[in-house]
Formats: sequence, structure tokens, C-alpha cells
Amino acid sequence: MLYSLGKKNAFIVLFILLINTALLAQQKNFCSYVSFSGITATGASITETDVSLIVKSIMQLQALPQNFSMQPTATVDNAAAVIDIVNGTSKRVIRYNPQFMGSVNNTCKTNFAATVIFAHEIAHHFAGHTLNNGTSNPDIEIEADIFAGNIAKRMGATLLQAQSPILAYANTKTDATHPPQSARLIAIKNGYDAASFNAAVPQAKATNTNNNYNIATIVKNGLALRNRVLTNTEIGYLNNGDARAANLNAETLITRLPPGTPVEFLYNKGNFYQIKTTINGQIQTGYIVKQYFGKSTLEGKRINQQQTIYAKSLRAIRPYKIAIFICAIILGIIVLFFFGKKFLKNKK
Repeated sequence: MLYSLGKKNAFIVLFILLINTALLAQQKNFCSYVSFSGITATGASITETDVSLIVKSIMQLQALPQNFSMQPTATVDNAAAVIDIVNGTSKRVIRYNPQFMGSVNNTCKTNFAATVIFAHEIAHHFAGHTLNNGTSNPDIEIEADIFAGNIAKRMGATLLQAQSPILAYANTKTDATHPPQSARLIAIKNGYDAASFNAAVPQAKATNTNNNYNIATIVKNGLALRNRVLTNTEIGYLNNGDARAANLNAETLITRLPPGTPVEFLYNKGNFYQIKTTINGQIQTGYIVKQYFGKSTLEGKRINQQQTIYAKSLRAIRPYKIAIFICAIILGIIVLFFFGKKFLKNKK
């Protein structure tokens, strides 16, 4: 066959085969989300910043450090947990196709879709599936789906939203690496049913007291706490009473925080703050808008700082003022005594 291709073409084929062999030697234990390729992905690619936010949200629920890296690449069709060998050292990696992952939320009609897929791949590393020699098998895929369903519920997804990637992409028949769609839907449900809403979020104390605020009193009807940042278009739906607002609230609204609710500021994200607060005895992380009718939705820190500075300044100034006052009295007495004595002397 190589002779029929000609020496030049044969050399190219052999070179490609050697490169592929070398790449395979550097990658072990490939666990992908679905087993077949040819998935059509349209639209903008997911950004690395958005991926980082999704993964951070998942890891916060586990109270564990992230011991794997996220790698965008067109060499995978969807997403996969792998072990890479770098200079003889095993590295945990989750590879994902950025265009595919950028399209899943639109395809599945929910912003939880990408989260569910990444949670599934994270589960492969958590459960040690990537430590076994070989690739995916139906049993470990079921375990990863159970974990993904559990995470989805704790992040506020409905069961249908948690199952949406399986409904959209999973094969209806079993194969060597993945179970059938029906079994995976059951696995998602089992994980979903086993979870309490956000039950595993650690009871952490505020890490920085300078970041403690209250929900502003101007928010009379409560401030929406959401499980993700909204786009400007979605904010427009809510402000304009668009028919899509109801579905958006059903998908993203965690609860409403009444005025005066204590919160801890975590970081800025566009028009939103990520904050942490306590709801029914459980620590809850979410997003709130920065402004409400042109005024800040958080209050307390700046006021407290001003009060503290004022109190400190009084404490610092008071001894000084007292000293000046005493000196002024003494000086006044001396002056009066001196001029009084002189006046009496002159009078005599």
C-alpha cells in the first residue's frame, strides 16, 4: 500500500502515524462525555473566563481545591477527562471543544447544560476513573452522571435542565464506552433526587470582615439572588416585562434577599457582584445586580469605615484637646495674675 502511494506520500503517512503514536503515548485514560462524534456546534465559542467561573462554582460546592486544569482544544468533539504525561509526571486535565461547549446552552435551552457536562468530567477525576488503564466504560459513565445530577440540583437546576445534555447528545443505544440514553437519564435523576438544595456548601465564616455589607434598604421588595450572571439582553427581559422573564427567573432565581440581609462580597463580575450569605442555616453563594435604580445594592462598609475613622479621630484628638484646654486655662490664670498684680500695684 505504501509503495502504491509513492515514496513521498508514504513518508507523509508514516510521519503522521508516528506523531499519532507519540501523542497517544502521552495521554492516558480518556473519558469523554458522549462516545460519538459529528455533533454540529454553531455559535460563539465559550470563553476561558466563563469556563473558569463554572468550574469554580462546582468546586465551591465540594469545598475542595481544583487539582486539574481546563484545556480548550479542537482535538476533542465534546469534553473529556484525561491524564496527560508531562515530563514523566501525570497531570489531570479536562479537555473541551470551545465551540461545542459554547453551543450546548443554546441547544439544550438552559444555561445549566455546560455546567452539567463539566461536572460530569470533573467526576471522572474525583472518582479516580482516569487512574484506571483504558478509556470510558458504561459503569463509570453512570457514576459520573449521578454526580452531575447531584451538582445540578444543588446549583438550582430543575431535573429537566440537569438531563438536557443527555437528551440532546447521548446515544440511544449502549456501546463499548457509554450506556444508553435511558440509563443515563435515570442516573442523572438518582443523583438529583439524592441532593438537598446546596446542602454540601461548607459552613464557612467570613474570610474578610472588610467585605461585609448589608442589602441596601432601597430594595423594598427584596433583591434577586441568582445562580449566574445575566447578560444585558436578559436584564432587558426582566426590566421590560418580557414574556421570557418568567422562564429566566425559573432558571436563575435562587431567592430574594430582603433589605438588611448581611452578605459577604466576593468579587465583581460585569454588572453583578458575587456574594455569600446564609439562607436557612446554609451558606449560599450567588450573584446580585450592582445597582438598583441608580443606587448601590450594598451598604454598610463605607458607612462603617467612616464611623470607625470618626471614632478613632475622636480618640486621637481628645487627649490633645484636653491638654490644650488645660494649658490655655493655666496660661489664662498666669496672665490674669500678672496683669492683676500690676494693676493693683499701679493703683497704689
